[in-house]
Amino acid sequence: MKLLWLGQSGLLFDFDGLKVMIDPYLTDSLAEQGKEFTRKTKINKKLFGAKPDIIILTTGHLDHTDDGSIERLLKHMGRKKRATILSCESVYDYITTVPKMSGANHIMLEKYSEWTVGNINIRAVPAKTDDKTAFGVVITDFASNKKYYVAGDTLYNTRVIESLPKDIYAAFLPINGEYGSMNVLDAKRFAMAIKPHFCVPVHFGMFDKINPNTFDLPNAIIPKAYKVINFDDYETPEDEELKKDSDDAEVFSTEDNKIDDCGDKTDAPDDAGVIVFDFDCSEFDSKIVDEAVDETADETVDEVVDETADEAVDKAVDEAVDKAVDEAVDKAVDEAVDKVVDEAVDEATDEVINEIDGEVDKLADEEVSEIVSEAINEDFNEIDEADDFDNADSSKDYGVADEIIDEDESGREKLNDEDKIDAYIREIEKFERGETADFSKIDD
Repeated sequence: MKLLWLGQSGLLFDFDGLKVMIDPYLTDSLAEQGKEFTRKTKINKKLFGAKPDIIILTTGHLDHTDDGSIERLLKHMGRKKRATILSCESVYDYITTVPKMSGANHIMLEKYSEWTVGNINIRAVPAKTDDKTAFGVVITDFASNKKYYVAGDTLYNTRVIESLPKDIYAAFLPINGEYGSMNVLDAKRFAMAIKPHFCVPVHFGMFDKINPNTFDLPNAIIPKAYKVINFDDYETPEDEELKKDSDDAEVFSTEDNKIDDCGDKTDAPDDAGVIVFDFDCSEFDSKIVDEAVDETADETVDEVVDETADEAVDKAVDEAVDKAVDEAVDKAVDEAVDKVVDEAVDEATDEVINEIDGEVDKLADEEVSEIVSEAINEDFNEIDEADDFDNADSSKDYGVADEIIDEDESGREKLNDEDKIDAYIREIEKFERGETADFSKIDD
């Protein structure tokens, strides 16, 4: 087994070619949340090409489940290899909706659930943090009969402690003391309670200035980012003797007894088939160095191409989105303006038409009234003129009649029949006009 600390809570196990990656935070995406979350550990882009078989995401916290890291890891998998992502419920509900992560085999791992591949068994165990679906994992390597406990984010909790096996080979405990994780003192108490063979403090140095040496237990191994942790280097002679008595150790040729990446001899072929992440050691044989250089060059070219392609795609997408948004906004504004203008014009037109209709009606009424009044006045004038004329004639006639009658009374002249009729008619007209008529002057 070979193990690499990725910084923060991230770990990469290599079990004879089966790679298990836990909580990788390989970008600087959290810097967007604030300056205090700007990473202090340098990004190692080579890790995007690690091609893990299994990715375990223990909690929804962004420094454990980082979209950018997972997307880049899956992108480098290639067509022939498909990663399995084991995640807690809070992560599973989200990550299965992300299109760029649809190519993975997603499994929701609940507490006490297990996943086994080859000689490796992964068991989810309880964790106590603000993410109620978060878990830790116990990884059992059946080939070596060793158990590795990765706590993820958790507080000191007796139930968590009781859920763990009693024969943990190495435990990885958080010490940052923030966002639902143990501080150094509680992590030391936790370690003394579960009694692992080795204890490795993690979850420090990425955003804080915690001194890991304060985790000063006798069996502590202080990791360094992107450096291989070789537990064999920390075994005591007594441990080696016990191992020889209990294990059926295989015999390896001198060719297998390579110099590891820290310049020390190892007694097991842990380096075989594992990606070498650091090439700063001076005691490599030329063939290994050449292969490492070639691999690094290939990965560098791939990264440059990928980054260039990503930038081009992002730029094209951004431009397309901006253009689409601008067009949509312009269209919406035009439609809104047209609608407002049309409504205003219609309303104004209706008001003008109503005012015009009112004025027309008013003018028409006034004109009709004037015409009618003029006509009535004209008719009355004509009637008055006629009356005056008739009255004048009547008065004239009546005067003549009176003279005739007077003359008749004085002279006692007899009226002929024609004169009598005329006098009679005049008296009737007087009567009709309401005047006093006198028929006595007219003979029968």
